[in-house]
Amino acid sequence: MNEYDDVRSALRHRRRSERILNLRQNSWIQLDGCPSHYARQVRNWLDEHYAHRWIGRGGPVFWPPRSPDLTPLDFYVWGTLKNTVYSTEVISLEDLKQRITNSVTEMQQNFQECRTVTNSVLRRCLARIDVQGQHFEMRH
Repeated sequence: MNEYDDVRSALRHRRRSERILNLRQNSWIQLDGCPSHYARQVRNWLDEHYAHRWIGRGGPVFWPPRSPDLTPLDFYVWGTLKNTVYSTEVISLEDLKQRITNSVTEMQQNFQECRTVTNSVLRRCLARIDVQGQHFEMRH
């Protein structure tokens, strides 16, 4: 590798780091009630790296307990993965890993469905507010 390649590599790394930083500065983090998410070390790191842009227990923005209807991982991802991965009998650990990988890749490539799912979060939050935090059924 020559000096030119070293500079190109350094610039590429810097641009990638800047994109990641820009993404982080415009992103929010949402945690569920998992005890490890509440550890002081985790909360301190989130405070340092995400300032007031994280949602969860002990955080700057409260997240209601037991609210899987507001979390895309809970109301969409896990059920979809389970249905596709276990649609037929799994024959080996390798088969299971490959099915999970394929299912996640398929989900990532289905932009319209991802958009529909993420857009439904606002409707779900408003529905939760309408029932004053009580249980509700989301009508699609």
